[in-house]
Amino acid sequence: MNHAHRFACSAALFCALAVPGTAAVSQAEEAGAYVCPDFPEPTVSLEFGSRYKDGDKSRSDKDEESDAEVTAALKPSDDFVRGLTKVSNKALSDEEVRQEAALCVLRSVEAWARADAFSDMRTVTARISYPARVGGIAVAYGQVLPFVEAETESREAIDAWLRVRAEEMILFWNTEAPPLAQQANLRAWAAMAITQIGLILDEPAYLEWGLLSQQIILDTQDEDGSLPLEMRRGKYGLHYQLHALAPMSVTTALLCQAGYRNPEYYEALLEEAVAFSLEAIEDPKIAEEITGKPQTIKPGLDKQKNFVLAWLEAYLNFTFDPRLDERLESFRPLKNSKLGGDLTMLYRNNLDRPLGCRERDNI
Repeated sequence: MNHAHRFACSAALFCALAVPGTAAVSQAEEAGAYVCPDFPEPTVSLEFGSRYKDGDKSRSDKDEESDAEVTAALKPSDDFVRGLTKVSNKALSDEEVRQEAALCVLRSVEAWARADAFSDMRTVTARISYPARVGGIAVAYGQVLPFVEAETESREAIDAWLRVRAEEMILFWNTEAPPLAQQANLRAWAAMAITQIGLILDEPAYLEWGLLSQQIILDTQDEDGSLPLEMRRGKYGLHYQLHALAPMSVTTALLCQAGYRNPEYYEALLEEAVAFSLEAIEDPKIAEEITGKPQTIKPGLDKQKNFVLAWLEAYLNFTFDPRLDERLESFRPLKNSKLGGDLTMLYRNNLDRPLGCRERDNI
């Protein structure tokens, strides 16, 4: 059993049998008891370079060996987010195991918090990559908070860890991040993490930073709705535009539901960026004309992987479009672990987050 799981089990009786592959687990599963998964060890240190070849200013020509190294380094934290989100969604959707699943998430996040996960980021590339993982953890933790209010000591440890990571991220992105990265998709993922932490900690300064980050990114946008810092990525241009809009849409929906809005000018820019992206998905040549390269995105919504479209649920929660909503129906449920898991459940079918926050707020 790994460290994270030992910690998770130490304070929860339902975890006592949760050792994959053992007869005890089989007995627990057969009896219908909830079994907390065995999660990866906390990621404390990360040290890796770029996925792309040296001298590639467009960051569109991947170095296969470096790409594999980065993927391997991030795999434990990505696996943790993926598994954690699955359990947090279970807590939301299944009343029979809600308390057990919520405690599983709490103890597992607490293990990473007490290990001071992500405290030793040794390269710039690591520092711009890890916020998306912190964001995924924060989203899952935030989902179960209503069910673990009595767990004061555990929550205090997690909240303190989240605050330290948030302060580090804000300082880095404000003062040390590479100039272009400060205005591109990785800034958007950091903003989503900071926003989610701000909601958990009730920290208005973090929510304002989320809004400011949206403005910084949208200020780069071209008149056609394309994001030039993503389009410069050649064949990956549309891919990275979508990669930016995913956290931006979730951040916008979360902030709107919490009563925070950007000026209408920036909301209109986001709407234009989404419109451009949807048109380009149907006809990637639109992006090809800008980048000069055939795109990696296949034409048509039906050709996209489920997780690529999941952010649209958050976007529709912010500003409802019946036609787009109908188009997405055949693809649901739409899921993306780093954005919170089942976004159809979280944003489309969630009575606590009514659809059309933008329009409702304008009434």
